[in-house]
Amino acid sequence: MKSCKIEYVIFLCVILIFLVENIFLFFQINPVQSAPIERKSIHELVEHEPTKARIEMISMIESFKLNGEQLQTCYLSPVNKDDGEVKGDSLSIFKALGKYTILLRFSQYGCNTCVQEVLENMRQTFAGESDKCKILILTDKLTRYFLSYLEKTNREERINAYEIRQQTIVNGDDEIMPYIALVDSQGYILSALSFSPQSLVYVKYFNQMCKKKIEHE
Repeated sequence: MKSCKIEYVIFLCVILIFLVENIFLFFQINPVQSAPIERKSIHELVEHEPTKARIEMISMIESFKLNGEQLQTCYLSPVNKDDGEVKGDSLSIFKALGKYTILLRFSQYGCNTCVQEVLENMRQTFAGESDKCKILILTDKLTRYFLSYLEKTNREERINAYEIRQQTIVNGDDEIMPYIALVDSQGYILSALSFSPQSLVYVKYFNQMCKKKIEHE
């Protein structure tokens, strides 16, 4: 338990460094003004000056709101990998969970290459942990591109992909998609992190942190 707390503190420190770097860049890029600068909230800065760095900062902060939330009751639709059509009966999300589950949640309108890179890192990170951890992929539409990728790489039964029509499966997830989360057998989110092309390096660290937590249980 103490080790997990230390890992979480280290993770928060990484995020803090990220924030400090972006705040420093903000003041470096903007010219010095003689008039006093009016203080603004982070959300106001993003709304009126939506630079990539500020959007990334807000996205990562917002993802912390998922920690401690429990997945809502919803049903997953299995998909035929050959034609991409839904097949069979729907499955309760709680039936798809293992003792620990790494949940990858994204939309068909997101960055395909980003999701593929995240999934590849998840597969590499959790290789050999099939008895302790499952990988669950949820999206509103499993495109031919993604199905083709899964067909080539998914040789492990613990990696399961489903379509889900329900937009929100936990409070806040419709605002910060795509994201990954470590979920326990009861559907509680232990840790979560949203990602984008600019923040994939944090995903790698997040996966390593989750792996250590699982190994210490």
